[in-house]
Amino acid sequence: MAGAAYAGSLADPIVAPEIVAADTVQSASHAEMIIAALAIITIILGAAGAF
Repeated sequence: MAGAAYAGSLADPIVAPEIVAADTVQSASHAEMIIAALAIITIILGAAGAF
């Protein structure tokens, strides 16, 4: 007859933290800057009644 299984203690397991290095500096591409500038100019001209 087999005895009871023993899986360890009640203490929290020691696990090495997973280190994730994310690149937090993102630069906008040249096309994105042009689109943003055109959108701002269009909004300003629209508010001024140019269209």
